[in-house]
Amino acid sequence: MARILVVDDDAFFLQFVRETLQQNGHQVVAASGGIEATDIFEKEAFDLFIVDVVMPDKGGIETMMDAHAFRHELPIIMVSGKVPTDTEAFKRLVQKFGAREVLSKPFDAATLLSTVRAALV
Repeated sequence: MARILVVDDDAFFLQFVRETLQQNGHQVVAASGGIEATDIFEKEAFDLFIVDVVMPDKGGIETMMDAHAFRHELPIIMVSGKVPTDTEAFKRLVQKFGAREVLSKPFDAATLLSTVRAALV
């Protein structure tokens, strides 16, 4: 299965995503913020990057742009519970920097897994 880096400052959400993905055979590395994530993806290879939009130390958009610049082909899933993600402008912006999918919190395990499958194709 896939090696996935998940980044979110919400510990509960991070645990939910990690456990859901691991129970389905994926290898998961978790980071609690954008700075930590940047340090990790510059040293390790991943098949997928899941990143929250709003984080206190380094925002998800900036983190996604850094990941995209470092490894252009890395598929990304953007996640947000605070920023409206359903606008065309937002979708165009994040797709420009590698986001294949966008998820709005809250979502269930089935939605997460189907979104991960779609992003990895």
